[in-house]
Amino acid sequence: MLVSLLSMSAASLSAVVVPAQQLFAWQRAVAGMAAYCSATFISSPIDVLKTRMQLRKAESSGMFPLAITMLRTEGALVFFSGIGPALCMAPAAMVQYTLMDPLRGMMPLIMAASIAGALDITIKCPFDMLKTTLQSSTTKLSPSAVLHGIWRTGGVRGLWTGYGATLVSTAWPQSSRPVDQPSRILVIAGA
Repeated sequence: MLVSLLSMSAASLSAVVVPAQQLFAWQRAVAGMAAYCSATFISSPIDVLKTRMQLRKAESSGMFPLAITMLRTEGALVFFSGIGPALCMAPAAMVQYTLMDPLRGMMPLIMAASIAGALDITIKCPFDMLKTTLQSSTTKLSPSAVLHGIWRTGGVRGLWTGYGATLVSTAWPQSSRPVDQPSRILVIAGA
């Protein structure tokens, strides 16, 4: 196959269609974890900026001045505040990716996506609370101290603060998005 691909001209390689294979559950889980961790690491600086901007309602100087101020006063690592708890949410993405295809085979897509999304959010909620608390602080906090503080003041309910709103805002839109059932993978060559 490789020899035949190499012998083709660049024009004929512009779009090669390769049949997709059914993935095993562990492959979907690893793909979900890898996608989630990559996206989390890449988007962390923007997520921290968004959290800080939401807290600074009266001081709306803009994103770039805030980023420069944060960099000067707290250092470059501030843009990765809460990355530990954010990466701890990867198992939730693994559950969602692993369950989505089997559930789609048993029920309508909207129900499958709602169930997978709800499980994802249920697992993520305490870590999201911890991540947001760490991102919003201008001082260096220990994740375990923050977690202990949330537990001490709010108990189990404290860890799942915002669960209902997150469930409604995240699970429903996920279930209403069109999801293609890929029958082929399009490989773009020569680009």
